[in-house]
Amino acid sequence: MPETRTPLEALTRQIRAKCVPSLHALLITLEGVEDYPAFVALVNTFLPDRRDTILSQPSPSEQIVEFATHFAERYFPLDDSVATGEVEEYGEILRFIPMVLLGLSFDDYHDIYFERPGMQLLTLLVANPWAEWADERVALAESCAEHVPQELVDRAQRVTLTPELAHELLDGTSLEPLALFASWIHQCTGNFFLDTSYQEVFEQGAFVDWSEENVQELTRQWPQAVQCSSTINNFIDWLEQDLNRFEEIVRTLERRMARE
Repeated sequence: MPETRTPLEALTRQIRAKCVPSLHALLITLEGVEDYPAFVALVNTFLPDRRDTILSQPSPSEQIVEFATHFAERYFPLDDSVATGEVEEYGEILRFIPMVLLGLSFDDYHDIYFERPGMQLLTLLVANPWAEWADERVALAESCAEHVPQELVDRAQRVTLTPELAHELLDGTSLEPLALFASWIHQCTGNFFLDTSYQEVFEQGAFVDWSEENVQELTRQWPQAVQCSSTINNFIDWLEQDLNRFEEIVRTLERRMARE
């Protein structure tokens, strides 16, 4: 027996099918009348098959969350502030792509001695990317001395790996993740997610526009960023399972550098 609907129910279904924004969404749209059509255009460009699902959500923030959820499934994840509903206005997501960034900023490097022991020790082996701030290395060395003997800290400081030297010495060996770590510290992996920090974006205005070309390229780079991050984290985990391994790393580097 076919389902019967009242005229009101039929009208409601028709309205929902047209994705008419809720009253709350309309009020926000009135504050910035250009933003809602621009958001719809964003949806139509990148998630046309999810248009109805996204635009039928009752508020802008819920529409944005729905957009972020489906976008992450198809392309790459957006920042947590977008994915968790903190962004309440269309204009906030339209200005630039609010992506997840994995780069190490100057402030992060400044506070590296608060990080896990393995992270501190590996950083001690890598040349300072902000050489003009030499004091950072003093605090880092003091912190590393809490995890390994001072004599080993002194030897590690004399290694001073640049990314180029690290790859020359370590590519193809079991210590290759250290070369990748050096490139990450110096923001020269060639991967936008790994080489860009939030501090850089917001202080220098290094925003990425919503273009199909940008989304396509970032989608290509995201799996590489995940893989590299996993490789680095696994290497740090391996070192922290036995910090005596740091002696082995330093000794290997000393031998290889002596042959150069």
